[in-house]
Amino acid sequence: MKNYIEGIDRSFMVVLKHVATAKDMDPATVTALDHIETLIDRLKSPDERLKLGREIMREDYEGDIEVIADGVEAEAKRMVEKDERDREALDRFLAESVDGSSRVLNSLEAQEGLASSSHSDAYFDESEEPLDEPNWMALMYEALHADVVEELEGRGIEMDRPFDGFAVEDEDEVEVEVEDAEPGRTSP
Repeated sequence: MKNYIEGIDRSFMVVLKHVATAKDMDPATVTALDHIETLIDRLKSPDERLKLGREIMREDYEGDIEVIADGVEAEAKRMVEKDERDREALDRFLAESVDGSSRVLNSLEAQEGLASSSHSDAYFDESEEPLDEPNWMALMYEALHADVVEELEGRGIEMDRPFDGFAVEDEDEVEVEVEDAEPGRTSP
């Protein structure tokens, strides 16, 4: 473990030397340089290294969730615009998007994702098949699926009623307001 940590320290030094010799630095590089000293100080403690590693894994995993949710949201909007509201097709799109994710296809990424997921036990909630040994990809599929559905719900897209949030206004329907209505009387 000590050699691993020393390797990380050496890697940061190589990056620092490379960045320090760079000529035309873009604003993102300048911003990164401003934070490098703080980052190096933070990484001196093994506990802080572990905490930072977990934060990075969680942020990476959340990025994967957002990418899949963006795709599902775009597909739902497309279906509404084309008047092809097909919940089963949208469910299949979600399932295929999750199933095609590298988080599900790669067992190491699946393990990392499960460490970051809010629904790491979703497999046991959704499946009746017992696991004799860990099937990281099956566990990750259910966890990622649940995390994407939760992200979509946070955006106002309920997978039970996925098209409700994308109502297309009917041009024939016009809301009429009556300003001089008597109290208690409603407009037609």
